[in-house]
Amino acid sequence: MTLVSSEAAGNQWNLNGSPIVGETNDTLVVTSAGIYSVTAAGFTSPSVSASIQIINTGVNVFTTNLVSSESNIDATYQWIDCSNSSVINGATSNVFSPLLSGNYQVEVSLNGCVAVSPCTTFSITLAVTSSDFDNVLCPGSSLTLSSNIAGGNTWSDGTNVIGTTDVITVTAAGTYTVTNGTQTSQDIVVTVLSLDNSVSLTGTTLSATQAGNATYQWMMDCNATPTVIIGETSQSFTPASDGDYSVEVTLGGCSVTSTCTPVDIPFSISAAGSTTLCPNGNVVLTSSEAIGNLWSNGATTQSITVTAAGTYTCVVNGNSSNAITVTMVSINLTATQTGQGGSIMLSNETTSGATYIWTDCASNDTVATTQAFTATANGTYQVHVTLSSCTDISTCFAVVGLGITENEAFSSFSVYPNPAAENVAIDYALKNESKVNVSISDLSGKVVYTSNLGSKTAGSHNLSVNTTSFANGIYVVNFATTNGIVTEKLVIRK
Repeated sequence: MTLVSSEAAGNQWNLNGSPIVGETNDTLVVTSAGIYSVTAAGFTSPSVSASIQIINTGVNVFTTNLVSSESNIDATYQWIDCSNSSVINGATSNVFSPLLSGNYQVEVSLNGCVAVSPCTTFSITLAVTSSDFDNVLCPGSSLTLSSNIAGGNTWSDGTNVIGTTDVITVTAAGTYTVTNGTQTSQDIVVTVLSLDNSVSLTGTTLSATQAGNATYQWMMDCNATPTVIIGETSQSFTPASDGDYSVEVTLGGCSVTSTCTPVDIPFSISAAGSTTLCPNGNVVLTSSEAIGNLWSNGATTQSITVTAAGTYTCVVNGNSSNAITVTMVSINLTATQTGQGGSIMLSNETTSGATYIWTDCASNDTVATTQAFTATANGTYQVHVTLSSCTDISTCFAVVGLGITENEAFSSFSVYPNPAAENVAIDYALKNESKVNVSISDLSGKVVYTSNLGSKTAGSHNLSVNTTSFANGIYVVNFATTNGIVTEKLVIRK
């Protein structure tokens, strides 16, 4: 700042009220803050206050950037390359990150004042950055290595120069460095994960060679979109049908797919379960071929349900399958009734190992566990026979005539016709005069006919019963007298 006096001569300049030694010209260049005045011809001028804008021109040097020491928020900045005094486009912040080593200065503007820093030397330490955090490549993949210095780079794999650009692409394992001027970067060690995509075939079982902590997904068909086989994620896989198969192996985030392996499944038939059948049982036989089947029983489906004993085969395109023999466990449920007392036994079933359970058909209670069963009460009974893990149940057998004291009460007793249809006649002869009651019941115990005949004299008598309302089946006729009871089986068949 320059102050000018109105007097051409005889001036004395003052600072803060004190004369400034040697300052007697009509002008004064102000270089420091203070209150200035001038005295001439015995008069002192009004005071002029001068202030100074101080700008910090220091520069701080850090590893990756330069920072201006001036931090006033109103300041603006422009960084300059000292080698050619050129303005660096875009470098207008208080922080500057040079791309090259060199000498740099910053021009700072504040409140209309401008100050330029001295040139500051900045050196970039050569370093390499990788696009992959662990530098581990999957087979067939790549990563990029970048120098932090633009231009002048020479890349090496430890043996040969492999590039002179700022960025290189790496696809192979090795130790990589970059040299720029007198600097050489740190080593970048790149590894390629080894994955074996081979498959072995033993019989009809495919096995992936890659072991360890790998995961697997088996696929069928060798085209652009193979079919994923749901659930087949083990190292080994046995296909159920002919085809071309491959496996995708994944390990450490990397995946490889094997080439396709053709598998030819030998034509055969198989049984889904035991081929020894229980009575009323069945077994499903299935061909390994989905189409073109002709079974020995004439069926043409892929699977057949077998309910009879025999030997079964299948033919596809003239090729015969293996034979499967189906056997049936035979359980004889024929029973004979012997004696008026109602002795019932299962006949013909003498195979060792058979077990028996006799039950009352009305109550389902167990009454015996032997082959022969002697009834002690009238009713219906059936037998459960178990042999070779098979169980069959007979029909119900009727037992009638138990407790008869015919010789004490009756001289004779007959029911005819038997079987009957619409009418049945009952002839009886009493030894003594007696009261007589008659009832007819079905095998469930339901009374379908009853009659109180009153007192009858000794001798022969006859009773006719209309049976048109009776359903077909077995019934029990009960004659009760004062002196005894007689029971007779009646069959209704229309």
